[in-house]
Amino acid sequence: MAIHKYFVIEIFTLVLILAGCNYQSQKSKAAIIVSDAGRMTLGKIECKEKTIDVGIIRRDSVIITNFQLSNAGTESIRIIEFSVSCGCTSAHIADSLIMPGKSTIFTMKIDTKGKHPGPLQTDAVLITNGQHKYCKLTTKYLIKR
Repeated sequence: MAIHKYFVIEIFTLVLILAGCNYQSQKSKAAIIVSDAGRMTLGKIECKEKTIDVGIIRRDSVIITNFQLSNAGTESIRIIEFSVSCGCTSAHIADSLIMPGKSTIFTMKIDTKGKHPGPLQTDAVLITNGQHKYCKLTTKYLIKR
């Protein structure tokens, strides 16, 4: 009976040790993934057009602009995050990881409902882990009276 009791205690101790090792291993993997996303690479983001002027539009229109982003560097780059300058705008990126020599599309959708007539612009700022950390994209338009 005493041998069985010690055997159970040893098995229980072994399980706790292994569970602790697995937890530390998972924690390390998460840290590696996070640090890799923030690591600066030799990737270089380029945009064919940083400003798109859509011209004169009618009030309460929806504008959709597509910006082609390319990687002119020697390593992949990741779009870590992006933000837009107006609550009337939503944005989407087709692929946040851009391999060397490849490209992706960044789309801005602007709802002009309720905006006053005149010249306006909406900006998006992309944050990357490449050589150029920031990339600003602009859509210009003129709402006719």
